[in-house]
Amino acid sequence: MENLNIGKTSAWNTTEIVTYLHQTVAPCRLSSINKNGFPNVTSLWYVYDDGHMLFSARSNSTICKRLRVNNKVGFEVAKDAPPYMGARGIGIATLKASSEVPILATLIGRYLGSTESKLAKWLLSKPENESTICLKVERITSWDYSKRM
Repeated sequence: MENLNIGKTSAWNTTEIVTYLHQTVAPCRLSSINKNGFPNVTSLWYVYDDGHMLFSARSNSTICKRLRVNNKVGFEVAKDAPPYMGARGIGIATLKASSEVPILATLIGRYLGSTESKLAKWLLSKPENESTICLKVERITSWDYSKRM
C-alpha cells in the first residue's frame, strides 16, 4: 500500500485517492511559479504511479523552463462538471529525458485511446524534444461534494 501524506480534512483515504487518480481521465492542473514570482496553471495529461504524477511536455516549453528554476508545484485533478470532487496537493517536480522515462505513448493511449490519430502521430514525432515531468507528491487531500448534489 502506498504511503501518501494525506491532509486531515481529506474526504478520502489513501485507497480512494489512488483509485480516483487512476480512474479519472481529466487533465491535471499543474501550478508553477513564473519569473515574476506568481503562480501560473498549466493543464497537462497525467498518469499516476506510486506517489508520483507523470507528465510529458516539450523540453523548451514554458512549464519546463519554470520547473528548471523552481520545482515546487501545486496540482489539482478534478472534472469541471457535477458531481464536484477531486484531489489536490503539492509536490516536487523533476525533469527527465523522455528516453529515460518514456511516458508520452502511455498518456496518448489514456487520453486519445490510441496512437493512430494525426495529433498522436504529431506528438510522437520528435521524442528527442520531449521531457517527462516526474512530480513526487509531498501532500495530498481530496474533496467530494457528490452527496450534496
